[in-house]
Amino acid sequence: MESAIEEAIARLKMILEHAEKKKQDAQLNIKQEVKMVKELPKYKGYTVDTRLKQFRKVDKSKPCLDFVDFESEEGQELLDGYEESLEE
Repeated sequence: MESAIEEAIARLKMILEHAEKKKQDAQLNIKQEVKMVKELPKYKGYTVDTRLKQFRKVDKSKPCLDFVDFESEEGQELLDGYEESLEE
């Protein structure tokens, strides 16, 4: 009888440890998701998207978006200036 009680206690401890680990994992996931949502940096009126490697500008007077890829000539000039501004 005593061994059955000890076994039940051991199982309950395992269940509690598992539940605590799940809770900690969920909290980490929430923290990671919060870190992912942020405002992108701005440079010379452009939004700098390093993930997509683009500068983007919205012209509010016209219904259009201006996309400049980092790999383009204009993009390289903007990128050089942007990186210099980060060093200052």
